[in-house]
Amino acid sequence: MVIVKNGLKGKNPSQRATYCLRVKTKTTGNAFFPDAGPFLAPLGDAAAAVNTALQNPLGTAATVREKNGVLRVKMNKFVAHVQGVIDEVSDDLALEMLSTIDLEAKIETPVHIPDLSAKQGREANSIAVRRIAERKRVTYRFQICTDPSLEENWKDAKTSSRAKVVIRELISGTKYYLRVAIIRGDVQEDWSDYISIIVD
Repeated sequence: MVIVKNGLKGKNPSQRATYCLRVKTKTTGNAFFPDAGPFLAPLGDAAAAVNTALQNPLGTAATVREKNGVLRVKMNKFVAHVQGVIDEVSDDLALEMLSTIDLEAKIETPVHIPDLSAKQGREANSIAVRRIAERKRVTYRFQICTDPSLEENWKDAKTSSRAKVVIRELISGTKYYLRVAIIRGDVQEDWSDYISIIVD
């Protein structure tokens, strides 16, 4: 996933204003961002206000900080708009789009948190299976098999309103595969990725 950065870090107020004006100029009329107009005028005005404060011989550091804070807010609103646009395209295209307006970006690889985990149960020949609990009330349908290569091998193990169940009467030394699906009302969602565990 491509994450847009506002590009202001490490820049002094003058550099920030110049940078924001350059981004505004490159975005104006840019076919990739046709709806950016409402964010560009405030960005340009804020950058101009920073420059005016810097050039005022009677200006104070507090005034510059104030104008610089407004510039940061306007830039962040513009960046949020751009983020919404590039979220709809591939990472490669997103980077190409951002390069046309000189916005900085980073690639963030999403961390996969498994839906399901399993450990040995307290009782002999049992396992405790847990899924990340949903905030709203749902039903959890757990299935088990010893060979996940064929769909017909999967058998229902437990259906519960709780995200954690214990499956008993398993065979010691056997490798089991487990998966879970959420049921919301009358609709069952897709099965999770399966996991495996060998029963002690």
